[in-house]
Parts: sequence; C-alpha cells; structure tokens
Amino acid sequence: MSYPNDNNPYGSPPPGQPPQPYGQPQQPQAYGYPQQPYGQQQPYGQQSPYGQPQQPGYPGAPTPPQAMPGQVVTARVLMFVAGGLLALGGLAMLILGLVAQGLSNRELREIGMHELGRDGLTVFALVLFVLFGGLAAFHIVTAAKFGKGRSGTRVAAIIAASVNGVMAVLSLITSAGNAGSLLIAFVWTASCVVTLVFLSMAQASQWFNRPQY
Repeated sequence: MSYPNDNNPYGSPPPGQPPQPYGQPQQPQAYGYPQQPYGQQQPYGQQSPYGQPQQPGYPGAPTPPQAMPGQVVTARVLMFVAGGLLALGGLAMLILGLVAQGLSNRELREIGMHELGRDGLTVFALVLFVLFGGLAAFHIVTAAKFGKGRSGTRVAAIIAASVNGVMAVLSLITSAGNAGSLLIAFVWTASCVVTLVFLSMAQASQWFNRPQY
C-alpha cells in the first residue's frame, strides 16, 4: 500500500482540507497563529486616520490640549503687560539718570533724593534702568515662546514672575504712606500672584509637556 508524499506540493491534500488549485504549493501554517482572511481590516476605531499619528498612552489617559488653555493665555498676557511696564520704568530711570546732574537741591528734595545727591541719584537711576530693562526683555521673550515652548519656558516664566513679585512686594512695603503708590503696588503684586498661580496649575503643565509633531 502506498501513502501520499507529504513533501510533494502537487499531492493529495490531507483529509478534511479543501484541495488547493493546481500548481499552487501548500503554505505551511504556523502553530497557534490562525490565518487572517484576505481583505479583512482592523475593527473600526483601532486604526488612526490617514496622516495623523497614533497617540501614545493607555486607555483613559488625559488627552493633550490642542489649544492653549485659558489660564496659560491669561498668564501670557500678564507677562506681556508686565514686560511693557518694566520697559517704561527702565526708560524713565534712564531719563532720570541723564538729567540728575542738572537738578537743583530743591528739586532733589521734592523727589525725595536729596540724601543721595546728584552723583548718587545718577548711579541709582542707571542701576534701575539695567534691572528694569533686563526684566522687561526676560518677560517679553519668555511670553513670546508660550506657543511652542516646552517645560523650560514654563520654568523661565515662573522665575520671571517671582522676581517681579519680589520687587512688587518691596514696592508695597515702601508705599505705606502714599495711597496712590500703595494702590499701584497692590495691583502690581496681585498680577504677579495670579501669573504664578496660573503657571502652577495642571493645565499649564499639560500644555508645556504636550507632544509636538
């Protein structure tokens, strides 16, 4: 009695298996891996749309924000405003330093700088000009990077707002006797606090740590 040759691609198929077309060798099937019918696609919802990368993570993970959150927008606007005001303050200090030598003793007493004298007022004004100008540039450049910046931009913004807040608190302490100066110092301090709070929220963390493609 003869048995069919298993190695013969043109032999008879095993019992229970449909015959293969003539001339087509039988394909071995790996153990434990059923063949997928031709043309069968993945279930709906498992394949990403064309041109969009798949989002990493696990089911239930928070979705990265696609638009800048309102807290981040508010902090950005406040930083732009603070940078502009600091730039104006630096310009005023530069002008004061340039005209300090021409002030009389009476004028020095009127502005409360008679103890410094003309030379001391010039140095003091120029130092404040450099300080205000540097902080103004720091605020404006950092706020301009909020759109594409990463976590380093957020850290830089927190540092800038903290330094500005220290100056605001000092101004609040020294303005105790003047109602107008006290109001300005209070608004200045409040804006710094709001900026720091918004930059410390989870929405800001998600925005600056979002994946960028």
